[in-house]
Amino acid sequence: MVSHREAEATIKVDIFNVDVKELKEVTENTGYSVETMYFNTEI
Repeated sequence: MVSHREAEATIKVDIFNVDVKELKEVTENTGYSVETMYFNTEI
């Protein structure tokens, strides 16, 4: 989900199948900042 008004994006991933450190690195390498990462463990 992306909000241009709020200047933020929410990305939902399966943390068991995605390397979140790599996701953060790739995002930052494209010129975007990653200010907050949180994990919702609800199933």
